[in-house]
Formats: sequence, C-alpha cells, structure tokens
Amino acid sequence: MHMFRILSCFFALYAVALHAQHVGIGTSTPNARLEVKGLGNTSSTQSVDVKNSDGNTIFLINDAMRTGINTSNPDSSSVLEISSTTGGFLLPRMTTAQYQAIPNPAMGLLIFNTDDAMFYYYTGGQWIALQNGQGGGSGSFSHYIGESFGGGVIFHLWKDNLGMEHGLIVAPNDISTSYPYSNVSGTLIGPSAQSLWDGLANSNAIVAQPGHINSAAKLCLDLVSGGFSDWYLPAFDEWGYLWQNRFNVNKTLSTINGADLLKTVEYWSSTEYSSGSAFYYAFYGMNLNKSIHEYVRAIRSF
Repeated sequence: MHMFRILSCFFALYAVALHAQHVGIGTSTPNARLEVKGLGNTSSTQSVDVKNSDGNTIFLINDAMRTGINTSNPDSSSVLEISSTTGGFLLPRMTTAQYQAIPNPAMGLLIFNTDDAMFYYYTGGQWIALQNGQGGGSGSFSHYIGESFGGGVIFHLWKDNLGMEHGLIVAPNDISTSYPYSNVSGTLIGPSAQSLWDGLANSNAIVAQPGHINSAAKLCLDLVSGGFSDWYLPAFDEWGYLWQNRFNVNKTLSTINGADLLKTVEYWSSTEYSSGSAFYYAFYGMNLNKSIHEYVRAIRSF
C-alpha cells in the first residue's frame, strides 16, 4: 500500500510537470505563464511584494493597481511611484533621427534628445522641446530662435489659427558656393515660382519647368541632412527672416561641429523675378541673371 501511494504521487507530479504550462498564485485557473491574483481591490492588500534581505520593499503592486519601486505605499494619486534619495529617473536617451523614427508615437511620449541635451514630448502632432521659461500660456512658444532642432537651426516661429506651433529651420551647411538658379534661362515659369513667402511651392515649380535639369532648388529638394529630406530653397521673404535673426543663428551654428556660418554673400532665393532673372538675398533684394552662379543653402519647415 505504501509503495502504491508513492507511485501514485509520482505519476501525479509527472502529469503536472508534463501538462501544466501556467502557474497561478491565488487562482486555480491561470491564464498566463504566471498569474498572481490579489486578495481584494484596495491599496491595503498587495498582489506582488518583492523585498530585499533586510525586509525592505524593492518592487510592489497593490490590489488598487498602483506600483511602487522602493516604497511599500505608493501614493493614491499615482499609478507608479519611485522613491530614492540616491538616484534619479532615467528616461530613454536617443538622437533626433532616432526619436523622429519612432512609429506612431503616443501623445505625451517623453524622451531625452542626446543631440541637443533636451527633453522632448509628443503632442499628438509634433515633438516639442521642454524649455525653461519657454512653455506655458497660449501666446508662448516651446521652441526659440537660434535653437538647434530638426536637423538645423530655427530662425522663425509662428502659430496657426489652431494654436499649432510652426517654424523655419536653416540647414547647417551651404550646399554650394557657386550654382545657377536654373539651367533654364530666358523662359518665364510664372506665378507658381514667384511667391515671396512660399519657397517650397517655388522650388517645386522650378524643377517642374520643361527642360529643367539642374537648379539651386533641386539641390535643396534633393538634400538629406540631419535625418530630414524635406528641405527647399527659401523664398525672398523667408530669407528676410533668416537675415533678421542672423546673429542668433550664427551664434548657434558656431557651436555645431562642421557647420557653416551664414556669410555676407548673395544667396539665391526661389522667387522668380522675370523670364531671365530671379531674386537673391544679401543685405537687400536684387535680381540677377538666372545663369549667374551664387551660394545655395536649404531650409525646411515644421
């Protein structure tokens, strides 16, 4: 009889080891590899309480679905409380290109950008930098002129009628120091390339002109820099904002390894003037023959 009981226990344990794929604590019907069922639904009882050798809580989940790390009593207003007097909370750290590549970021997602040593959060439509003295009220901006951001340096900011923040960013380097407005000269593109403020529309119109092969606009549209590929040749008024804030922009460019300062030279704008000439920007607006070679630099908006 004794041997029979031993054999029965053996086969019972063998069966459990063979068939059981889930472990339950507080439940006989676990639905996961490990399922722990609490004793109630209040903070006074715990589902999980991991302690160190001194009996102090390291990790706790109470039955009110609040989690504590280094505390046995997470605050009732939090879902997670971390307690420490010797260390801080370390967010995921990544480059601009890496956080911009996060697929479908959730509203409120928070990261630390190692490119500019700043915290960023996602609003549901764009990434915003956390700035001391820059956030808060409806008229304030989360970004600032001269900020290293989005593959270049911000030189203009505005808000649309929904309060969404936008800006213009200049690339850190000149693409060329000598390049024509377009290989097509003597043929008018027309209003689609004559905007004083919409450089992207102008740029697209320039490269769409029949006979186009190369142009300053194409250099900008083809540019991939800082992880971005939506650059374009600025319109005349966009250059005006860049010149107006040249001090702030150059101050930041001087701190970026390998960047080119904005020079006191003539840069092509994308704004067409006539069939044979287009505006460039230096200290003032002028028009040049489209076959003349000038400096070229791209910008992008956000």
